[in-house]
Amino acid sequence: MLSNINVDKNQLRQMVLVGQPQLRELLRRPELQQFAQRMAADLHIPPFPAEDVADYVQHRLWVAGRGARLFLTTRPCP
Repeated sequence: MLSNINVDKNQLRQMVLVGQPQLRELLRRPELQQFAQRMAADLHIPPFPAEDVADYVQHRLWVAGRGARLFLTTRPCP
């Protein structure tokens, strides 16, 4: 979530809030309505399907320079 907050007359603060799904629930409370109205963007990224996790981790390791396989069940790296 990206939020713009006016602190002083000419100062603008930008905040990026990252959290678990409970953060969204917290920001929906009535006492936080004014803060929530200042949210410029809101994005929810759902979890990976279990069958994709090994491929994702293997790819990230390959990009980082690991040549050897970590998981035997993944598809070949490009």
